Amino acid sequence: MKYLVWIISFIIGFILVNKFINPLIFKSGSEINAGYKTKKGYTWEKAMKYCDGTLPTVAQLEKIGRKECTRGKTSKICKGRYWSSEASGKDSPFAKTVWFRNGRVAAFKKILPYDVLCAKE
Repeated sequence: MKYLVWIISFIIGFILVNKFINPLIFKSGSEINAGYKTKKGYTWEKAMKYCDGTLPTVAQLEKIGRKECTRGKTSKICKGRYWSSEASGKDSPFAKTVWFRNGRVAAFKKILPYDVLCAKE
């Protein structure tokens, strides 16, 4: 009985660490996914700063999504909804995003946290 309790405690601890603790520890570094510098959970303005003011356009993101996430490809990059450089209008509080999973383009408030993919030069 002691061993069963120990095993269950170990499994629960492992799940908690991997689900909640590791994301907090490893969130700060940038990642390279499919050759692109990416980051999770940034507002639009923070994303612009992270990419030195050069977020990709909607068309560029759609092209990357088609290249990296079609025909059964399932890399990490395919799970994101990425900010584009395109606002919904002059001085608009909304900017367009592209969701690589299905290619949908939608505008969201710039203060919401979405993923960042920096355009290649």
